[in-house]
Amino acid sequence: MQYGAMNVVESSAPQRNIKKDLAMGVFSSTAFTVVMVALVQSNVIDISLLPH
Repeated sequence: MQYGAMNVVESSAPQRNIKKDLAMGVFSSTAFTVVMVALVQSNVIDISLLPH
């Protein structure tokens, strides 16, 4: 999904930069994890109902 969105945003031909794609993937995954942990820690998201 991320690569598809980048293709729509970029107007140039789809030239892949492996290092850039990898860095963007790692950054977006890390940002998502940080946001989720912050939401759980602040009790915005309740995970007590999840099976252990």
